[in-house]
Amino acid sequence: MRGACGAERLAAVAPNLIFTYFNMDDPQLGGLSQERIALRRAIGMGFNTPDFIRVMYHGQARPANQLLPPHVEGHDASLPAKAPYDPAAARALLDRFGYKDRDGDGFRELPDGKPQVLDVDTIVVCAGQEPRRELVAALEAAGMKSTLVGGADVAAELDAKRAIEQGTRVALRL
Repeated sequence: MRGACGAERLAAVAPNLIFTYFNMDDPQLGGLSQERIALRRAIGMGFNTPDFIRVMYHGQARPANQLLPPHVEGHDASLPAKAPYDPAAARALLDRFGYKDRDGDGFRELPDGKPQVLDVDTIVVCAGQEPRRELVAALEAAGMKSTLVGGADVAAELDAKRAIEQGTRVALRL
């Protein structure tokens, strides 16, 4: 596609991959018990990959279904696609395995009734951008609580001091 000034945009597939993984030693998330497997599956079903691609990559990415991206030796095109975004199915799975909102705050507790807090570490640099919160809404639609800090909260400027303070306050509440 060539613009009026003669500039041309060329699109190419780049073998990049971003993935999320679970700490299998985590006391609330790890392990191979049926309820922990269900929790991890529900998190996967509660993550809106199409929205993530639309927001973070302006629609110019493809969902991955394995660690090797297309056009890289070893990629297996016959593997099935990732579970689709389905917050209703995620909620039903959580209900089935005892992750229920017992105190009426709108968020689920562990099957034993204790608060469910998942330690998550994600770094996003937002310098002079507008905060985008669509991904938080998808997690909350599946009944998973989250806290915005730093540029995800207010992306008016690059303010590492504010982001560190907010992150520290969240950590101290855990």
